[in-house]
Amino acid sequence: MFEIKINTASIDRVMSRLKKIPNGSWMPRFLLDIAGVVIGSTSSGLKRYATWRKITRKQVYGKSFFSTAQQKAFFAKMKSGEISIPYHRTGKQGAAWHISKAGQSVVTVTNNEESVIRTRGQTKLHKAMGWLDTKAQVNSDLPTAKQKAIRGLLDWLKSLS
Repeated sequence: MFEIKINTASIDRVMSRLKKIPNGSWMPRFLLDIAGVVIGSTSSGLKRYATWRKITRKQVYGKSFFSTAQQKAFFAKMKSGEISIPYHRTGKQGAAWHISKAGQSVVTVTNNEESVIRTRGQTKLHKAMGWLDTKAQVNSDLPTAKQKAIRGLLDWLKSLS
């Protein structure tokens, strides 16, 4: 499982205006907008898959298998049908990103797909394929997420007037 907590520590600029709104009712709306951009879609955010590039383990590591045991396990799994060649992306990992908890001051984004721990730029091979690790992906999306959330809040504040 992989979790990301989004909080308001770096968003002081708008806080002074928003403190006038009772009960902090704006905060969940703001955090959900940020989380929505961070989660994204098939073309952006955590749900986006890196563009497929044919990169072999041999190109990245200098050899196809690290050990005879690994090679035997690979061919046994292929023979049993547990894995197939060529590999086809299922989309399960990207689709599994969701908001698991939304509170007054924290939104938790979670992915329960077991493969997420082994991908997202975690290995030299995935980095060569163009995957960003999860933290780098979130950091690259945060400026856009904050802008969208601020625009959403400003529109909401106008609608209250």
